[in-house]
Formats: sequence, C-alpha cells, structure tokens
Amino acid sequence: MPVDSVLPETPSEMSPLDAVLATQWLGPDVVIPMHYFPESKSPEEFRKHAETLAPGTRVLLRPEGWFSYHPPRVEFLSS
Repeated sequence: MPVDSVLPETPSEMSPLDAVLATQWLGPDVVIPMHYFPESKSPEEFRKHAETLAPGTRVLLRPEGWFSYHPPRVEFLSS
C-alpha cells in the first residue's frame, strides 16, 4: 500500500488512514506499507489503524530478507 508521499508537496499517495480503508476494501492477507520517508511515523500509524479496521490483514512494516507468500501464511526464508 502506498502510504505517505515521497515528496510532501505531491499528494499522489494515500494517508495512512486512506491506505487502511483501501486495505479493508481489498481484503488482502498481507500488506507492506511503502513510499514513505525513512523517519516517517506513517507505517506505524498505518499498522495501528489496520489492527482495528483490517484485523484479518497481516502488516509487514519493515520486511528484511526474502519471504514467500502461500495463502494464508507468510514464510520468511532468510534475513
């Protein structure tokens, strides 16, 4: 999910709440927030909203290494 904007003056991305509403509507098993500044609090804000509004979706905030998706689970292959 595109969360925040890479450039503050470009409103091309969704806010954390808008991204969670899109997640809720789409109903994915796993979502990875992206397109935000490294020091941004948006991924954590997204995760908090997702806990309530999209509880069936697993949020991967900063995945490291490889992972494999096999519905309905995610396997981390290495880090």
